[in-house]
Amino acid sequence: MKKGVLCGLATLLSAGSAELLFSDGFTNDMVLQQGTKSAVYGLKDVGSDVTAVMTDTATGSKTQLATRSVSDTEWKAVIPSTKAGGDYTITVTGSTGGSIEIERATFGNVYFCSGQSNMQLPLHFTFEGANLRDQVGNGSYSNIRFYNHPNLKGQTPYEPWWTSTHGNTSWYNNSYASTIPDGVSDEVGDYGHVNLSPFNGFSATCMHFATSLIDKTGDHTTPIGLILSAVGGTIIEAWISNSTFNSCKNLSAPSGGGLYREMVAPFVNTSITGFLWYQGENSCGGFMGNSADGTGYGCAQVGLVKSWRSIWSVEEGTTSPDAPFGIVSLAAGGSEGHGNNMARMRWAQTGNYGVLPNKAMPRTFMAHGYDIGDPWANRNCGKQNCTQAPFGPNCLNYSAADFPRDLQFMEPVVRAHDCPFFMGPIHPRLKYPVGRRLAEAYFNMFLGGTNSVTGPTIAGCDVTPDYVTINYNKELMQNSTLTVNEKYNYTGITDSNTMMICTGALGGNQTTCNCLGWSTIVNTSIIYCSDGPGWKPDNLDNLEVALLDNNNERDVGRNPYSEIWQPAPVLSDTGSSVKIDLSRVNTTGGIFAIKYSWSNGEDSCCSSPDFANGYLPCFPGHCPIMDTTTDFPANPFFASIKNNKCVCLPPQVCDQ
Repeated sequence: MKKGVLCGLATLLSAGSAELLFSDGFTNDMVLQQGTKSAVYGLKDVGSDVTAVMTDTATGSKTQLATRSVSDTEWKAVIPSTKAGGDYTITVTGSTGGSIEIERATFGNVYFCSGQSNMQLPLHFTFEGANLRDQVGNGSYSNIRFYNHPNLKGQTPYEPWWTSTHGNTSWYNNSYASTIPDGVSDEVGDYGHVNLSPFNGFSATCMHFATSLIDKTGDHTTPIGLILSAVGGTIIEAWISNSTFNSCKNLSAPSGGGLYREMVAPFVNTSITGFLWYQGENSCGGFMGNSADGTGYGCAQVGLVKSWRSIWSVEEGTTSPDAPFGIVSLAAGGSEGHGNNMARMRWAQTGNYGVLPNKAMPRTFMAHGYDIGDPWANRNCGKQNCTQAPFGPNCLNYSAADFPRDLQFMEPVVRAHDCPFFMGPIHPRLKYPVGRRLAEAYFNMFLGGTNSVTGPTIAGCDVTPDYVTINYNKELMQNSTLTVNEKYNYTGITDSNTMMICTGALGGNQTTCNCLGWSTIVNTSIIYCSDGPGWKPDNLDNLEVALLDNNNERDVGRNPYSEIWQPAPVLSDTGSSVKIDLSRVNTTGGIFAIKYSWSNGEDSCCSSPDFANGYLPCFPGHCPIMDTTTDFPANPFFASIKNNKCVCLPPQVCDQ
């Protein structure tokens, strides 16, 4: 049998039917959604009818559940709205024989965490993992339970679309899971030859969202259920339905579309509170596109949110049709070799509005990752490479004061540098800040918080001969203000991830300055504008034509994107605007464009020589403009300058 007694799996009471099974995700110790209708479902014999009873183990009271046959081989039992907490047993019996049971089920708030490897990244490979395990072992966060769905791509070709019974994994409560040592459980799989325990092998981002939400609300009682369904090395196309895929142009062919079938569809009948999505690294080599014209990743991201909400809420009274949906933007180093697309990827992750929520993606929220890449991505002065711990001969001293306020407690674990990488800095080991930002935004949007849901967001700008004043959206800042972190403000490094201005001084013009991204023709040194009005050869397939069309070959062998941009210091802030000093920028020929945290390459606000040479870690939260209350970093932007005002590319608006 695929569902047995071991490891908390749902119990087979009698073996009269070999095909009476719960679908994956329904096991002992599970969390069902409180406050809405929920359901359990699975497979049955052809011709068999199913009955189901839910028993309150505290009182012994029984509730007969409404059941129905979804198909000849599928059954579903609907559970009426139930308040949070409790301890229940659910027994399902087939008319042709056989009975199965879930024990110790409870009700709470359930979240579906999905994406690729940075969502999947286990606690074991993060700076905060060991400390969190100790906290749980001492009694903290005991109201969290989790389920880690295995990668079933291609393993369920003959099963009904909405059911999966090949997972053979269980729900765990935190308290018990934290006591299981590595090397005992075979559920999680191998990570760098480490057979991780269920707790150490669970998603750090998903878990830190839950723990941070508990810290924020102070609610240590209401159960939280975390469903992890993530697969590393995957593109967004594999996670969307055929209809969503067909609604967007210029997408990559999905890898069989199997992830939607085997990692998403089996859960759409499971009522949940909301979604968390962290994906994009393997999509950076694709077409970023724009949701406004129905192309590329921008269209697919909007489509994924809409379609998942829609299919989860088909049955009225279950998952909300506008359920909360959180998205994580990519960190530095996560482009899989396509750094020239990184800024546009983050823009596409917002549906090209530059901020969440927006008109196309209401009730969504974002945790930015662009300023929390791995601190030791340079790998030089980390403890593992030092000849004289804790500093090598060329390493520089630093302290917790160099970290942002909300992350200063992490300085000792960053300095210790004890936890291993998983495949290098593409998987940043700082996942607590990601989870905290998700929880903070979620709390402020849905649970009565009064602070901002997002970081400072450009509303417009005014250009004078001496200054550029960037005005930020006051409404989005709620009761907060912005601040300029002078420590990370101005480096003078070309093409950094801070404030940059494009002028006519270095050959920029209204065309070249407004190219959103440059690319190189394969097997040549010819650089062309792949997104925007900059120079493009008429025929990318004909290199001789490309060279002829390039006239004086201005773009051959160098990158005009970086050479025509100049870093500009942010002088001051007024709470809702910042002033940029033009006295240190050559503005000859006029100002044509401005950008912030919009870099061409494997970008980082840590652009100083000390970081580049590996003498200092890249301090998390290291970009200059941030929200004073939540510590959210400012949203990246790219704006043309026309008539001394900012103009953003639609659908983003920044001309106020």
